[in-house]
Amino acid sequence: MANVLFDFDGTLFDTYDGVSRCVNHALEAMGRNRLDESVLRRFLGPPIPMSFREYAGLDGEDVERATALFRAEYSERGLYESRPYDGIKELLARLKARGVTTAIASSKPQQAIDTLLKRNAMEGLFDRVVGVSGVRQSPDKSDILLAAASEKDAVMVGDRLYDINAAKSCGFKSVGVTYGFGSEEELKAAGADEIAKDCEELERKLEKLLRR
Repeated sequence: MANVLFDFDGTLFDTYDGVSRCVNHALEAMGRNRLDESVLRRFLGPPIPMSFREYAGLDGEDVERATALFRAEYSERGLYESRPYDGIKELLARLKARGVTTAIASSKPQQAIDTLLKRNAMEGLFDRVVGVSGVRQSPDKSDILLAAASEKDAVMVGDRLYDINAAKSCGFKSVGVTYGFGSEEELKAAGADEIAKDCEELERKLEKLLRR
């Protein structure tokens, strides 16, 4: 096994500032109350329309309007309010040097992923990048993982239960990272094979799984 898949938000990039600001921008534009950090951090992981339903209490056309407002602000400004996590570029470079196939498997829009990779000179660190086009409604990422994987055996790295659930559905191993937007409790409950608190520990966990 030498194929590692990475989620994007909360795993490769810290996108909290841009996403959270744009969520509240959309809600305020609709005359709704702002959300606090404890709720906003839960927006990272599920598709944005689902998060507006689950965590902001919107439904029907309000979800569509909030999603449109969010995406307009995010594509113009919020997208750039993000950065790679400390140590992630170095980790990816070491994996590539060892001959490990690396890919992104994310429900984030493909264009946004491509823009941030280019902006941070990270395009060459991945063999395959799979995001989505349009507005994704389902939290099930199994199809994305299968499209990103180059082997039947793979390890998925992610920060939310959706990543772990998709890995299990595909028969892949998984590492949950707690430096993102999910908790250790969430990741363990979802059945992550390993847990890592930072990039240094993530590298050790990946080495362990890749040797199997």
